[in-house]
Amino acid sequence: MDRDDTLRRAEKLLRQGRLDAAIEAYAAVVEAHPKDWATANLLGDLYIRAGRTDRAVAQYSRIADRLAAEGFLSKAAALYKKIVKITPDDEEALLRTAEMASQQGLFADARHVLHTLFQRRLSAGDRAGAAGIAGRLAALDPGDVVGRLDASRMFAEIGDPSGAADQLRQAGDTLVEQGRDAEALRAWREAMRLDPGNAALQKRVTSGLVRQGELDEAMASAQSVTERRVVAHAMIKAGRDEDGMRVLEQVLDAEPDHLDTRLQLARMLMARQQYLSARDLLTPGLQSGDSRVELALAETDLRSGMLPAAADMLRHVLEHDPASVDHVAALGASLTADQPDVAFVAIDCALEHLVGRGEFDVALKMVERFVAAEPGHVPALERFAQLCRDGSYEDTLYRIEGELTEAYLARQRFADALPVARRLAGLRPDVARHVEQVQEALAGMGEPIPVTPAESDGVPSVAEPIPTESGGPLDALDAPVPCGADIEEEDPLAAPPLAPDAKREPSPDDDVIEIELADLLDALTGADMNGTALINASAGVDAAGGKGGEDAARQATPSREEADSAAGDLDDLFRRMREQSGRGQAEADATRAYDEASVHYRQGRFDQAIACLRRAGRDPIVRFRATVMLARIATDRGHVDEAITWFERAAESPAPSDRAERSLLYELGVALERAGEPVRAQAVFLELSAIEPGYRNVAARLQALAARLVI
Repeated sequence: MDRDDTLRRAEKLLRQGRLDAAIEAYAAVVEAHPKDWATANLLGDLYIRAGRTDRAVAQYSRIADRLAAEGFLSKAAALYKKIVKITPDDEEALLRTAEMASQQGLFADARHVLHTLFQRRLSAGDRAGAAGIAGRLAALDPGDVVGRLDASRMFAEIGDPSGAADQLRQAGDTLVEQGRDAEALRAWREAMRLDPGNAALQKRVTSGLVRQGELDEAMASAQSVTERRVVAHAMIKAGRDEDGMRVLEQVLDAEPDHLDTRLQLARMLMARQQYLSARDLLTPGLQSGDSRVELALAETDLRSGMLPAAADMLRHVLEHDPASVDHVAALGASLTADQPDVAFVAIDCALEHLVGRGEFDVALKMVERFVAAEPGHVPALERFAQLCRDGSYEDTLYRIEGELTEAYLARQRFADALPVARRLAGLRPDVARHVEQVQEALAGMGEPIPVTPAESDGVPSVAEPIPTESGGPLDALDAPVPCGADIEEEDPLAAPPLAPDAKREPSPDDDVIEIELADLLDALTGADMNGTALINASAGVDAAGGKGGEDAARQATPSREEADSAAGDLDDLFRRMREQSGRGQAEADATRAYDEASVHYRQGRFDQAIACLRRAGRDPIVRFRATVMLARIATDRGHVDEAITWFERAAESPAPSDRAERSLLYELGVALERAGEPVRAQAVFLELSAIEPGYRNVAARLQALAARLVI
């Protein structure tokens, strides 16, 4: 068929008034070309002129449906309106008109159409159909509060209070989301009037009253235990503790197994120092096995002074729930400000648990926080020092023992202070405060204070300094040598900073020592003008008992050869003395550098610490500890591979003690494990386990590594 020719013929027929023939021609074009919307619309209009309304509506509907499907909503809506105008009772056209308006966001137009349809069905007695229209109105836009309220009125009008209440409930939920709590409460109250037995609505009304601060009315409205608990919490938050506790007691009577209520009441009783009442309240909850109840019971025992019972309870908690160690520590921290001695009972239980798991680092940080909050606390300092010894944290031990000695002296515990002070003085005789501590302890004990020749020069000393196993001072309280001041600015981790063959730099004091030794040599040898050595023969005179002393002296006078030999022996002796003096000075300088590095490290100044450690590491005696600290700095910075390198270098130097060597192996194994090298880590832990079975948590780490390697 020729479309254009057919359209020309149809137009001619239409001009001639031959309507039926024109309709037949246009229908043929539409059938052959169904997407020719203009011709299809014209055909519908011709059906109207011919009085064939049903054919016109069918034609318009077909076009509108296709346009809507293709997204031409406005054109489709215009056709549906044309249908409604032709046949006002066509409900399908009305629904499609409302749907098109809704899809275009024209909700007011959509609601108007649906209201019309609702009234029409209601007038016809079609209550089910009217309810369906009300549901469609509610579904137009779930966030449209007005639409929900209209739908609620529709349900109420057809005698469906439950449906009306449900629409009000949803409208209230939307209002809460919009922050309109007062309006939401009004909607829920109206819904409750329509549907009094609705538990969901009752809960919403109660929560709405709580949010509005109408707590007494909320309590009257509350029906369930949960609602009363919510009201009680709101009362406590509002400062009405008495009312809140009374409500919670009612809740607990109705629900005795609710642990949260029991715990909250117990805490409120503890806040009032009613510890026995709190304990009685908590005891029935023990059968639940909940660690929170046991922790609360331990707190009541701590606060009431029943410390042994509290410690036993805390140990039981930690044994059965290791993850609660943080809660135990938090309990101790909460008591520190008011009852430090009581608080340390909880802290000490946590420390004991951590040490048992080999977590010395965590334990040290925990006790250090407590000591920082409560300086001079003797039991905490004693525990701190013991942890440093057990964990081989020698760089921290020196500082803590200094604080412990001061705490002993402040509390007149002189007998306890004396051995620690003597040990510190032996480690650092150059620190005057250590000598003073020894003297204060001796004076406090009523013991005589020893006087040594050094005091004639104004330098106090201690007669019997006691050395330690560590081999040197570890963590200075004062650091007179400004390490790093003369060290070039470079990254010490970029190159090996601890050369094994490093030589001691010449000291400005070397020349002075040389002169003094020469003078001493002259005085001892007594050289005469001819260079003959005149050795003092007083020893020989004393040996003769005075009689014949001159003969003994004459016999004791050496020949020239003997004098030369004696002078050679003295030269060798003084050479060794000079070497020892230089060695001692180098070690002292390195130790001071290490001490200052420890201070920088604790305070987080890693770059300054590294500079000092480079100086300290030149001395073989200090090299092990300096390299270990460099490894720990790398670990703290997250440079695990660098830490492993430093740990391995430390292993090449002799350790100051067996504990230090084992600690090094442990830290190396942990670093290898973190670096994703389980095989090497396993080898290190196996070596450590062979040296000392049961060391820290090595067994558990080996078990985990074995399982990992199998996988």
